[in-house]
Amino acid sequence: MKVLKVVFVFAVMMVFAPAAFSQWLEQTIYLGGLQGPACLACAGGAAYVGGDSGSAVLVIDGVTNVQTGTIGVGSKVTAMAYNPVNRKVYCADFDADSVTIIDIGQNVVLTTLLVGDGPRDLCYDPTGNKIYCANSFNDNLSVIDGANNNIVRIVRVGNRPRALCYNAVSNRLYTANDAGDNVTVVDAGADTVVATVPAGGSPRALAYNPTRNKVYCANHAGQSVTIIDGATNSVLETVSTGIEPCALVYDPFTDWVYCANAGSGTVTVIDGLSNRSVATIRVKRTPCALVCDPELDLIYCACKDDDSVSLIRGRTNSVLKTLYAGDGPTALACDTVTGKAYCAAELGNAVTVIDGATRSVVASLRSWERPFALCYNSALNRVYSANNSSDNVSVIDGATNAPVASVPVSRGPVDICCHQDRNRLYCAAQYDDKVTVIDCLTNGVLGTTDVGNAPVAIACSPGRDRVYTANSTGDNISVISCGPDSVVHTIGTGKYPCALALSGNLLFCANRDSASVSVISTATDSLLTTTAVGEMPVALSYNPGGNKVYSVNRMQYNVTVMDGNSGSVIATIATGEQPCAACYSTRSNLFYCANYAGRSVSVIDGEQNQWVTTISVASHPAALFYSPANNKVYVGHEASDSVTVIDCAVNQVIQRIGVGFAPTDFVLNPAQNRIYVANSGSSSISVIRDVVGIEEEQQQTALRAWPPATVVRSLPAGAVAFDAMGRRVTDPEAGVYFVRGTRTQTVRKVVIQR
Repeated sequence: MKVLKVVFVFAVMMVFAPAAFSQWLEQTIYLGGLQGPACLACAGGAAYVGGDSGSAVLVIDGVTNVQTGTIGVGSKVTAMAYNPVNRKVYCADFDADSVTIIDIGQNVVLTTLLVGDGPRDLCYDPTGNKIYCANSFNDNLSVIDGANNNIVRIVRVGNRPRALCYNAVSNRLYTANDAGDNVTVVDAGADTVVATVPAGGSPRALAYNPTRNKVYCANHAGQSVTIIDGATNSVLETVSTGIEPCALVYDPFTDWVYCANAGSGTVTVIDGLSNRSVATIRVKRTPCALVCDPELDLIYCACKDDDSVSLIRGRTNSVLKTLYAGDGPTALACDTVTGKAYCAAELGNAVTVIDGATRSVVASLRSWERPFALCYNSALNRVYSANNSSDNVSVIDGATNAPVASVPVSRGPVDICCHQDRNRLYCAAQYDDKVTVIDCLTNGVLGTTDVGNAPVAIACSPGRDRVYTANSTGDNISVISCGPDSVVHTIGTGKYPCALALSGNLLFCANRDSASVSVISTATDSLLTTTAVGEMPVALSYNPGGNKVYSVNRMQYNVTVMDGNSGSVIATIATGEQPCAACYSTRSNLFYCANYAGRSVSVIDGEQNQWVTTISVASHPAALFYSPANNKVYVGHEASDSVTVIDCAVNQVIQRIGVGFAPTDFVLNPAQNRIYVANSGSSSISVIRDVVGIEEEQQQTALRAWPPATVVRSLPAGAVAFDAMGRRVTDPEAGVYFVRGTRTQTVRKVVIQR
């Protein structure tokens, strides 16, 4: 345990700072989401979905059509392949230049291999039990051993390899070289190039016909398909197609090859025997992906700009049905065992499940969670995340960090609060003008309450047994009585109320578009006064020691200090550019204000109401959180993937911790002294751990020192390696190193084998 802790802290040191720290990123909780689902693989009765961002692969059960798991992988999965012999799924990460290998029996990552620059496609060779990875910017293939999970050879191919297919009859692997206008033929037994076959302009897709031993290459810029003899590696025919042919599939039942033409909204049908076009099928706009289920005599065609999938009968080459498949469908996969097709809608962040027998959509799963707001239940030791894009609330066990439930709520959840006495959650949904009430004991929905227009903030007053929502476009506050969970009062405010803060028997509400704060009595649920503040107040914070409320005025570049009893202005204090978030340190009696455009945090004395100092931080600080457990302030940076930690005792930055993208909200779990960070840009929650108040035995069960090591034989050109003492190594021997990537600044643990 001690060694693991040292290794992890060292890795963070290399990325961020030269000192050892008392805090670390303990874990990343993937909420079951990824952004821009763009590739799929059917494996072992389940569908695996990768995408543009989210650092995860989703697992969908092939029987129940329910998402059953989320596996942390690279940031941009562009291709997937299945190895049925060893029951593994391979995921190519275009940005990290790596391939992650998943054991589908346990749905865990076995290892991640560094491959070439820009891995674009994957292909499985069942004869040699190998996986080929096309590295588009290195013009080569990485050959991965399916049993041992290591790279056994690098094969030089043509210019910008983009697509792969395997010929089992001749035991050959083919690469379509997008910038070379040709196809490279590789002997899969020896992994050597045996031929280069000319093709048309910009070849981007391949398909193999095992009945005729032919390979088909779609030439995107050539408006044609090149047909190659699998035995002689010679061109048999070039068949004209529609505009921008981009996808191919072979139907063994009819012995026909289908070619999707993105630019003309058609599918060209080529006869496998005669090498002639036999039909042109009109489909919807921008067909871009094809799969075939020969058992059901169906060809599925995803049409990106029509948000649909066309179902084509193979024997008649006619469109049977067109189904809505989400915004921008770009990838398809078919499971012939279950008779289902899966469609990834890249723009809509959804996966549609189609039953081929009934030709109907049987499920539509949102792929992107976007955690937006967090709260904590001390009685149950649970953390709750309101997920804005998937319209649900994730329930996380505070002891194990495991997601234990997902609760559906109304559309567009933006804020959430917990009524500790009643063990209930209240979740404000911006798009449905509702608050969903959840029983914390059962994780069941008790009901929904209609409130004002577009609620964007919610606050709970347990003493009054009330919940308040700031309704941004309704210019009012809804007061919910927590017994019947119904609205009992509506209180008018200024324009665009957007933030709430409780001060004793008063509720303060920031009105963004009227430069004011409404002061409301919670005893009578009535407006007491309206206080003029600076332009565009967007955040509020309460100082319980001095009974003061702070209004952060974004466009005035200042903070208004108000009396917590009356709402009257005590002071106005200048800040940095575009202040946007605030928190208060109870132990240091200091107020902190994040300056979004100023790349800084302003510190104000809570007693004297005077500026103390300005702390420089990373760009776009957009969220602040104070932890009384360690007297530290956490700064979330919207345009990056990090959190800055400030020690309130000295007002200095002591650490910067890598998290998910766009950290938006924080919450403290005091039982384990964990800080949970909602990463709205990566559909995950980061867990930051602090040694303060943590026993050693807890560290042994909870600490995750580093993701699975990447195993390589050599490092790619340009990679920078460091040994365990932090020294740069120019020619590393076999051993363990920490390597910074060639195109990104990501650091990963690497094991070099000779």
